[in-house]
Amino acid sequence: MSKSTLAIAALLALGLAAAAERVVVANLNGASVDFFDSVTGANEGRVVVGSSPVDVAPDSASGFGPSRVFVANSGSNTVSVVQLDPAGVAATITGGGSYGTFQTPSGVALHPSGAMVVVDQKPSTYPGTPNGRSTIRFFHAGTFSLIDDYRDASATARYNDVVVTSNGKLWIADDGDQGVVVARFPASLPPFSFPETLIYNGSGEFADFLHDAAAVPTFLVAPRRLATNGTTRVVVADAGSSNLTVINADTQTLQNVSLGAGVTINDVEVVGNFAFATTTGVTNLHRVDLTDLTLTSTAIAGAAQGLGASSDGAALFIGAGAGSGLIQRIDLTVAFPSAPAALPAFAIPGDFPFAFFSSVRNAAAPPPAGPPAGPEPDPPFISQSNTTSTTNGSDNCGLLGLELLLVLACLRARRA
Repeated sequence: MSKSTLAIAALLALGLAAAAERVVVANLNGASVDFFDSVTGANEGRVVVGSSPVDVAPDSASGFGPSRVFVANSGSNTVSVVQLDPAGVAATITGGGSYGTFQTPSGVALHPSGAMVVVDQKPSTYPGTPNGRSTIRFFHAGTFSLIDDYRDASATARYNDVVVTSNGKLWIADDGDQGVVVARFPASLPPFSFPETLIYNGSGEFADFLHDAAAVPTFLVAPRRLATNGTTRVVVADAGSSNLTVINADTQTLQNVSLGAGVTINDVEVVGNFAFATTTGVTNLHRVDLTDLTLTSTAIAGAAQGLGASSDGAALFIGAGAGSGLIQRIDLTVAFPSAPAALPAFAIPGDFPFAFFSSVRNAAAPPPAGPPAGPEPDPPFISQSNTTSTTNGSDNCGLLGLELLLVLACLRARRA
């Protein structure tokens, strides 16, 4: 019996199904998020949220499953806090602080401090600026209360998405000013004590602005969606050019990969050392090696729009265009490109599966508590230096952790 066969037999003996993940997908064309099994594709329910949910982020960095996800509803000007066990809406956030209600919340992310970050394209109210300015809002992940908030100094800024790297920096797609805002936080506890206006473009200690200085930009024309591997790379899906822009998060240098003349880039996802992007057209799925920028492209039946991946990097999920409701799954443990498998449970007419989040199930975790009855003090936050919290690690090890190790061993054996 081969080593690969022995590894698979061991996994089956322990129960391979336990390694399946739960995936949350936002329906951009409607007002809901769906849950499904990452391996079988079985539909596990639906929760109604605000309209046009465009982004999803967990309330915990633990790989063993968050208790809630935050959903940016770009059409209803709200953020839904969706609890996972049992599934339902725990709270709806409408904005708050100096900048009033949301107008188009377009991105959510978990900051290393434990705060939830929400970026808004144009908040609807602010004294003296009736048209609003793009803002960053920080919310307590447990009480949902506002911690701090800032607005962009530029009246033309339009924030579309946000990701966070492990050093605590925020990377924000700004298609209004054709660039990426990089917010650099001081090594202190929230609130961060920024000035009222977020200063950038190299003129302050708080943020930088990465852009193409050419008179006619050839990249970062309309940056829409972002993805990161957490530490060294941030990748930008630019809807205004044919380029996927790769940013070195350490040096903030830019490299560009053309995905084909005249294509429109829809979304991007990073899995390990590879960036995946969807575009319009016949050859609509692309993979870029982040080491040498080698491009591999392939065709996916039907439209290819939103992208997501399982947290173990074993599967890539592709959401089709508006109205199709189709999700396809690609096995990343075999050579790319491989034939995608459709998940028929999600071929729901009218749906537009776009934003994905996936995590390992944590059967031992208790049901999450609802929002507190009254205000609570903020819990301690970690420093914004290059550190990570290990609070949840010791509580979630054991058999599930062993199974995950065996899964990785099996995948290595299969590659060999």
